[in-house]
Amino acid sequence: PHLDGPGSRGRRLERGAVHGADGIEVGVGLTADQHRPSLPHGGLLLMAAGLTCASLSTVQALALASYGMTGVGMTLALASATTQIQNRSPDALRGRIMALWFVGFLGARPFAAGLDGFIADVVSVQAALLMTAGILLLAAAVCRPKRLTVDPPPSGEQRLQRLENREH
Repeated sequence: PHLDGPGSRGRRLERGAVHGADGIEVGVGLTADQHRPSLPHGGLLLMAAGLTCASLSTVQALALASYGMTGVGMTLALASATTQIQNRSPDALRGRIMALWFVGFLGARPFAAGLDGFIADVVSVQAALLMTAGILLLAAAVCRPKRLTVDPPPSGEQRLQRLENREH
């Protein structure tokens, strides 16, 4: 089908795709520096702040903005943590480590959704959002940048250079 037909629906689709691509570029740009241990921590804090704001909001626009803030925080936390894990993993074990990372992340999601739903049904939606924000704050406290700042293991090339230097 032609994108510039009557009603210019195609132009709206093009604009939506372009704006979506801009958002992806911003997300990638924010997480491009994989050596900054503050990005996952900041993302967790931003998620907690967004969920807290959403739980306290009484206006729909504020709730939507809060969920947007939560999404930005999740993008920062997940993308930067995944990048740092990949960069710090030994080459021979990287695939296995990343498989475990994603199994742990995705495997925990059904339990978290069940707990959120249970709290929302028994107490309130606000309580479920605040409980999730509290768990995120706990994770941010455990994953403080000072606790996670560890020199990554040497890469394969670095190990070869060390061996060559020992032989000389």
